[in-house]
Amino acid sequence: MLRKKEKNTRIYIQGLIDPSKIHGITEHEIREYLKDCGTIDSVEIPCDHISKKPKGYVLIEFRRSTEAKEAVELLNGFEIKGRKIIVQIYSEQLMRQLQQQESRAAVETINYESGSSYIHTGQARAILMQKLM
Repeated sequence: MLRKKEKNTRIYIQGLIDPSKIHGITEHEIREYLKDCGTIDSVEIPCDHISKKPKGYVLIEFRRSTEAKEAVELLNGFEIKGRKIIVQIYSEQLMRQLQQQESRAAVETINYESGSSYIHTGQARAILMQKLM
């Protein structure tokens, strides 16, 4: 018998991974941190397709929506490995916001007044480093 999939079983965690490092926290470590919240069905650590570095957030799917909600309540604002994390229930609107931020961050911003340029994120920094090599 097939079970109907519950809604709101995925959470988004920001700050768990340092996007400036190639290797940070592992899927196994993430599962260990969250094991008391419930049954984890999947852990996704999205990486930039160019730099291969983590984008800085993690998507975790729990078996039940109550488990995901408990994880948000317990872990939002918590500090892991010296980094304060933000935990939210995943939504399509949240994903669209992340994609828009990534699109803007991938473009180098030029400060025309000072004639200098600066880069907003690790992803844009990686793109620039590849151009310079």
